[in-house]
Amino acid sequence: MSVIQEEKTGVIELYYDMDAGSIREDVTNATRDFYHPGAQVEYVVGDAVQYRLITLPNGRTITKDIRKK
Repeated sequence: MSVIQEEKTGVIELYYDMDAGSIREDVTNATRDFYHPGAQVEYVVGDAVQYRLITLPNGRTITKDIRKK
């Protein structure tokens, strides 16, 4: 199985600390954890964002390249 990359949209749901939090995906309502340095300074809870979801061969997912929609 290969690495799969998808462009997704969602909403910032909550923050765990200044750099990490959770995004609720628009279509599936799935919750995705993320790490983005300075995220709480750049985004507020409820902001619409686009991000890249990377699924590894072992099934683990990584959320990267978060930006405002």
